[in-house]
Amino acid sequence: MRRISIGSWAYTIGPYEKDPVDFFTVCEKLKELGFDGVEVGGFPPHPNPDDLPEQSQREEVACRVREMGLEFSGLAANLWGEHLIDTADPSAY
Repeated sequence: MRRISIGSWAYTIGPYEKDPVDFFTVCEKLKELGFDGVEVGGFPPHPNPDDLPEQSQREEVACRVREMGLEFSGLAANLWGEHLIDTADPSAY
């Protein structure tokens, strides 16, 4: 059986940038729409390694997601938080 997921980060950028949708609200809606999992954006405002330094905190998030009937499909890296291009004018990229 094919499983399907979507990234939570999609609800933190673009039209949602000024008013991002809460992570657990995203998860509830994804389950309601028939998704099987969620890819976590590894950057704020959703759960991320910097905001959840303790293993117990990360386990609590994982438990809540599993209780909703979802699985994690991946972790989207925080590429916005890293300086990946060393140029004075990054507009070309």
